[in-house]
Amino acid sequence: MHMLQKAESLRGSDEFLIDSNVLVDIAMRDPKSYGWSALVMAKAARSSPLHLNPLIYAEVSVGFDDADDLDALLPAALLKRSTLPYGAAFLARKPS
Repeated sequence: MHMLQKAESLRGSDEFLIDSNVLVDIAMRDPKSYGWSALVMAKAARSSPLHLNPLIYAEVSVGFDDADDLDALLPAALLKRSTLPYGAAFLARKPS
């Protein structure tokens, strides 16, 4: 998937690590990308748990002055807080 990365390393199952671009599109209601981002995130959420890691949280936090506002957008009930495996951090720097 383009902006939803299958996180197969998370307990060996089909779970999704949500890309920060998807979350920013939704948070900012980007007129060009909101519909697509909301649709793929909802579709993924129906079939598998969604994850967020500290790097993605930091990237999305740039548009917020208050951590409570960010946490309201990223509820732990919807997005599991995951650690960042070193292999994933290495791949994060690679162009897609």
